Amino acid sequence: MHADSGSSSKAKENSVSAISKLAYKSESIQSAIASAGGIPLLASVLIASTANVKEMSQAAQLCSLTANAVSQLAEGNLANKVSIAEAGAIPPLVLMLASPSAELQAQVISSDDR
Repeated sequence: MHADSGSSSKAKENSVSAISKLAYKSESIQSAIASAGGIPLLASVLIASTANVKEMSQAAQLCSLTANAVSQLAEGNLANKVSIAEAGAIPPLVLMLASPSAELQAQVISSDDR
């Protein structure tokens, strides 16, 4: 069943990537994603991924993609920023800064610029 786990992880990566691209500089799509329950789900993926980041590189990729999606949803949207914080996504983002992965650290820092 490990293949299913890998497929599931890749599907999550693809989904998070699509959400990020859709949300990019589009307040109406950001709001639609939030209304569809996307923020708590992204926060859950981020929390779960950061818990495993030291153990596998796939988790690092998913963390990076999810951080980017969260960043896109937050850009220029105060309501989404509040929802992201309430969903618990801030602690995993901070945890990513302590990661041994330079890619994850860079992702958090670049997310902060938005």
